[in-house]
Amino acid sequence: MARAAELFAGQERQHAEALIAAYEDLGEEPPKSPEPEQVDGLAGAENQEAALGFLLARTDEAIASLNDGAARFTAPDLVRTAAQIAGNEAQHRVVLRQQLGDEPVPDAFSTGEPE
Repeated sequence: MARAAELFAGQERQHAEALIAAYEDLGEEPPKSPEPEQVDGLAGAENQEAALGFLLARTDEAIASLNDGAARFTAPDLVRTAAQIAGNEAQHRVVLRQQLGDEPVPDAFSTGEPE
């Protein structure tokens, strides 16, 4: 799992960079990263299972946000960026679900909505 965590962390940094660039291309100020104590559920991720559940919930939120945003974007580059990131997040979702002992792909399309 350590290798997957390193890979995911690198991919998440790339996602953040792509989204920051998208904000800047639009002439907008990107939102600031929250402090750890501002992230709901982070403090309760005290063991591996809780941490995996926390990460899965954040992954689902990211997928839902990206799907919602992509439906409203008008710039083709933003739609493409959102779709690429959502696809990668769906891959993360599969691995996280496997690590939790859940069915990896319970449905054909990851919407980010809770099951």
